[in-house]
Amino acid sequence: MNGFLSAVALMTALPVPGGRRDIAGGLRWFSAVGLLLGAILAGCWWLATRGWPGTLVPAAITVTAWAALTGMLHLDGLADVADAALVSADRERRASILHDVHHGTFGIVAVVLILLLKVAALSACSTRDGVLLLAVVPACGRAALPLVVRFQATIPASQMAASAASAATPVAIGAGIGLAALPAGLLLGFPGAAVFAFCLGAGVAATALLSRRFGGINGDCLGAAVELGETAGLLAGSALLAHVSASGAWAFR
Repeated sequence: MNGFLSAVALMTALPVPGGRRDIAGGLRWFSAVGLLLGAILAGCWWLATRGWPGTLVPAAITVTAWAALTGMLHLDGLADVADAALVSADRERRASILHDVHHGTFGIVAVVLILLLKVAALSACSTRDGVLLLAVVPACGRAALPLVVRFQATIPASQMAASAASAATPVAIGAGIGLAALPAGLLLGFPGAAVFAFCLGAGVAATALLSRRFGGINGDCLGAAVELGETAGLLAGSALLAHVSASGAWAFR
């Protein structure tokens, strides 16, 4: 239980009495935190669709709640990483930019684009499909984290990534994957498996590319991996569910 509370304190803005922001203790519970976030966001989406016609406003409200629930932690990491990774400079200069708390054009544009894609993907869903996707995507977007910190080098100055790497045991990796893949498959079947695969693949690919740019990964890279994984999952899920629903091959309605 202490590990789960540590993960909630680290990855969300939810009040956790006595919860310590301990990435090593909470690593295996990251996907479980995603399931908690997914349940809250699915409820937010469903309630919003009851109050507004269409899905655009409910999608915008839900993505806003998404950012608020995570304290914009992962968006901040995405902005830092985009500023550093996209600049035309050598590795040392990129590493210096990565640790700069100020955000530049690349970071701001990256955050805006991610939020737009999330809103657009969610607004393409029916109420039921949106509930199911939101229930699993936050967990799937975090499933890659134990895996990548186990196999990617960490930036020497990043204590967070180093602590996570020390806790990335096979049990933590299995828990991260299982707590995301199983609910996705149970709730969505084949589309759920695809959502999980896209989330996991995006997170692994993003951290691999960032490791090449920086000579390792840090906490900001993990935050960026979460945002990119979630966005990939939402885009893939909304497209798949729309097509299978239109063809009648998958009975959701």
